[in-house]
Amino acid sequence: MRRDVVISPRTGVEHEFLVLQSQDWVLILAMTEDGEVVLVHQYRHGLGDFTVEMPGGLVDDRFNPEEAARAELREETGFGAGTWTYLGRLAVVPAVFDNSLHVFLARGVRRISEVDLDEGEDILTELVSLEEVRARIADGRLVHAPVVAAMYLYDQWMRVGSSPSTADPGPGRPGLGETGEAASAEGGEAAGDETGA
Repeated sequence: MRRDVVISPRTGVEHEFLVLQSQDWVLILAMTEDGEVVLVHQYRHGLGDFTVEMPGGLVDDRFNPEEAARAELREETGFGAGTWTYLGRLAVVPAVFDNSLHVFLARGVRRISEVDLDEGEDILTELVSLEEVRARIADGRLVHAPVVAAMYLYDQWMRVGSSPSTADPGPGRPGLGETGEAASAEGGEAAGDETGA
């Protein structure tokens, strides 16, 4: 955590801000060869309840976002491989966090291993259709904001071939081509960490 004291350019009054410093996060919209979306159910202590999310996690210092995303998908769900596309970079909670969320689309994934959960993780995997994901967002059963944003980026990508946030990728996006397509469909796995994203 960082404590900043800054002066407002409008009023000249001094204000104190608390900044939660974090490594970047990744989120994966993973679709099986049958077109089903891989979702995870896990307990979130901040809410005191279970949430329905897409797989994701923290970008370890040793790896780029794509490597961390591949590892998180495999560790949380046992799914992997497929064709990977970078959908974009988002600022999830810019009022307090200084990091970015990198969203990936992984098409044609399949089970390649057993899950490998951290000691503090209790995750159940579910496969549902895209229509069911949209229905859960519409009726309030799916409230995880990054998932809602990822679906928007996916819909934009499907409509025009790119998402709005890929135009300005910013820092921390190594390992990806200019079009946002991952260089290799079968890229190596790397260890990522748990996050609240």
